[in-house]
Amino acid sequence: MTIVQKDIQLNVAEALLRLSYGDEVSFAAVYNNFAPELYLKLIKILKSDFLAEDILQDVFLIVWNNREKIDPCKCFQAYLSTIAVNKCYDHLRRIASTGRLYAKLPLAENQYQGNDQILISKEESAVLYQTIELLPPKRKLIFKLCKVDGKTYEEVSDQLGISVSTISDHIVKANTFIRSRLHHSLI
Repeated sequence: MTIVQKDIQLNVAEALLRLSYGDEVSFAAVYNNFAPELYLKLIKILKSDFLAEDILQDVFLIVWNNREKIDPCKCFQAYLSTIAVNKCYDHLRRIASTGRLYAKLPLAENQYQGNDQILISKEESAVLYQTIELLPPKRKLIFKLCKVDGKTYEEVSDQLGISVSTISDHIVKANTFIRSRLHHSLI
């Protein structure tokens, strides 16, 4: 191990220690350091940018919520990978059990869709937009800025003056609500 690698390891360990005490700047540094590689791993597993981004945010929300339990001496990358893989398995189990909406999502990506499939997609889109409108006002605003307008969590954080972890929490709760409502309306 070179001196540079030792310095990076010490910086990561220091950031993890500060994160465990609730330091949001350290959380952002840890996120920026580990998220890109984890995101690529999630894309390989899920074959979807949207799902990979969603699960990546879930993983780091779990990290934030369990920050007091982080041991800077242990391999943090393995910790993240375990959480990510478990979230992927949870997602795949959800697809297998509810399946209806998620089974149709890949069809929306195909170049050709039959007329019946287009009608079903329009109906599902209408239900989705109606469900988004049921979110509490602040959560709806954050969800639309991130997921509809495509802004990053950092951009929305700066725009609204709230922390990235709060943005992430709102997105996770919005996704959970939307999935639950869509599941019940499409069964």
